[in-house]
Amino acid sequence: MKTFFASPHRSDFQVLERDLDLISQNPVIDGLMNFVSGLFAVLNQDRQVIALNNSFFELIGIEDTSKFFGLRLGEVVDCIHSRDMPGGCGTSRFCSSCGAAISMVAVLGRNKADERTCALEVMRGDRVVDLFLSIKCCPLDIGGRRFLLLFVQDISKEQQLFNLKKVFFHDISNTLVGLLGRCELLLHDHLNTAQQDLKEIYDFSLRIASEIAIQKKFFSEDSCIPNPVYCDISAEMILDELKTIYKKHTAVNNKKLVFKAFDKDTILRTDRSLLLRILCNMITNALEATDSDDEVRVFFEVDERKIAFSVWNRSFIPENISQRIFQRNFSTKKGLERGLGTYSMKFFGETILNGIVSFKTSENKGTVFSLALDIL
Repeated sequence: MKTFFASPHRSDFQVLERDLDLISQNPVIDGLMNFVSGLFAVLNQDRQVIALNNSFFELIGIEDTSKFFGLRLGEVVDCIHSRDMPGGCGTSRFCSSCGAAISMVAVLGRNKADERTCALEVMRGDRVVDLFLSIKCCPLDIGGRRFLLLFVQDISKEQQLFNLKKVFFHDISNTLVGLLGRCELLLHDHLNTAQQDLKEIYDFSLRIASEIAIQKKFFSEDSCIPNPVYCDISAEMILDELKTIYKKHTAVNNKKLVFKAFDKDTILRTDRSLLLRILCNMITNALEATDSDDEVRVFFEVDERKIAFSVWNRSFIPENISQRIFQRNFSTKKGLERGLGTYSMKFFGETILNGIVSFKTSENKGTVFSLALDIL
C-alpha cells in the first residue's frame, strides 16, 4: 500500500484485542485514563487507537466509544486528509508536515518522548473547523509490545487570540513605518513640499484608525468577521498608496520594490482598508523572502470581469509548505504566534471581500501571490 510518509500497516482485530488486554491490566494506564485532565490516548505501534479518555470523546462529540477502536488519530478527529490515501491517517502528502504524525514516527524510531504542535483541519458536520493542538508523545513497552501514550491539549482558542493580536500589530506596524518615514521627510524638508507630506501623514493616520476599528470588532463580536465598508476606488490609487506606504519602509532596505506600469486604470468597489491590508501582507512577505539586491514586483492584470493584484518574488515555496500555505496556524516557525500572514490574506480576501486569493510557485519562475476582485 502506497504512503507519502508513515507506514500504512495496521494490526488486525485479534492483535488489537490482545493490545487492549495488555493495557487494561496495567495500573499506570488505568491511572492516566482517570486522572489526566486533558486529552489522553493510547495507541499501539501501528499508531492505532486502543483507548481514549472521556475528554477526547467530549472533543469529538461522540458517545459510542467502540466506534474508534483501531482507528488512527486523524481518523478519530475526522481530519480532512485522513482519507486521502487507502492507508489512512499518516500516509497522505499532507501528513509529512503534520505535527502529530511527525511526533509518532519520531517516537517509534528513537524510543524517546517527543513534543510538537499540530495544526489540523477537521470536519464538524458539513463545516471544516481549524484545530490547534499541543501534542506530547511518549513510548511505553508492555508485554513485549510498544505503545504510544499521547497527551493532547486543545489550544485552538489561545492560538486564535495570539493570531488576532499578531495580525493587528503586524499591520499597524506596517502603517506606522510609513507614517514615521513621512514625518522624517517633513522634518528635513527644504523644498516647500510640506503640504503633500502632511496629506500623506493624514492618510496614514486614517489607516491606523481603520485598523483599530477593525480590531475592536474582532474582539467584540463572536463571529470575528467585520463588515466591509465599500467604496469606489481606482486600481491606480491603490498602487499609489502602496508606493507611499513602502517609500521609507524598512523591509525594502537593500532590495528593489518595482511597481509595474499598466495600460489603463480600472475602478472597483471594495473595502479600501482591507484591500491595502491584504496587499501589504503580500508585499511584506515577498520582501522578507527576497535576498538583498534582488527585487519584488507589484502589478495588476485586468480582464472583462475581474482585476488581479499580484506580487512576485524570485523565491520558491517547497511542496511540504505550499500544500498548507493558506491553512490557519500552519507555519515553519515555532510558537503560538505563527501561521498568520497567508491565512489572513485568504480570510480577508475571500470571506470578507468575496475575492479569490491564490498563488503559483516554481523553481524557475519564482512565486506570485494574487488577489482577484470583481470590477465595476
